[in-house]
Amino acid sequence: MAAGISAFKVAKPRAKRVPKDRQRLEALRSGVNIEDWDDHDNDANEVDIVSGVRRILRYQWAGIPDQLNSDFKEHIVKFRNFLPSLVSRSQLYSLFSQQQSLVDKLVAEMVSKKEIIKIVTQNAQVKNDLIMTMDDYVEFLNGQIAAEKTTQHNKALLGKFKSFVLDKETDLSNAVLRGELIKRFTIEEIKKLTELEFLSLVTSDSDRLFVIMPRFGFIVTLYLKAKTFITRTLNATKWKEMPHKELVEKWDKNKARFKDFKGLSLLWALHYLIGEGVIEAFETFDGNAYKVL
Repeated sequence: MAAGISAFKVAKPRAKRVPKDRQRLEALRSGVNIEDWDDHDNDANEVDIVSGVRRILRYQWAGIPDQLNSDFKEHIVKFRNFLPSLVSRSQLYSLFSQQQSLVDKLVAEMVSKKEIIKIVTQNAQVKNDLIMTMDDYVEFLNGQIAAEKTTQHNKALLGKFKSFVLDKETDLSNAVLRGELIKRFTIEEIKKLTELEFLSLVTSDSDRLFVIMPRFGFIVTLYLKAKTFITRTLNATKWKEMPHKELVEKWDKNKARFKDFKGLSLLWALHYLIGEGVIEAFETFDGNAYKVL
């Protein structure tokens, strides 16, 4: 044997993970709504976009366990407060599972009336845009304007931008033409708003820009992490499906639940995946279950 070769170990091929053998779940009904409407005044047939947004935001996070150390608890709380109050159109599709066309119609009307604002992610891994009530968007803007670290120049610029967003003549149903922006802002102001992450160039067209907001990418990242965990968990089974109770156990035992997910709610993640058509909920003799599509 040549000198030195013995120092190298030949890597053994990794054993292929074999899905656990289990009996296939019997589906009584497919495409079921996972929401429990008994605790709310509305029901799945009454589509109220703002109420839907508030509902999803209300259960975005699980409680923080007492056993976590105080510094880590503080970190989690700060992270949660740092995120904007955004939900995905996909989550609304799942919440109002029999009324997706109506969701689209109402979202379009409410964007036109400046009651909500939509944020286009331009992320190939995410199918639908994000939704925020205009009240929450303006509150976020006001917070940025009032922040001590915001310069006087930027305070004035963001105030001007807020007026632009709220102007009834400003069409935010799609990307805004650069020519329309130049009527209200200088080239330098447009550049600064892009740097501040309130405007974003359309990937395929430098003459159009989307109105966006800072930090929305953290929401997308949370979803993608949850998507990876849930689909990997389901795909590890023979039939790529799992009862709700078992998935809850897997989610709760996940070591990254607070480290990476910051205590993200499984229900929040399920609505996102179902609305995007990644997984489907179906009814069995023993409650709901989920399968990868």
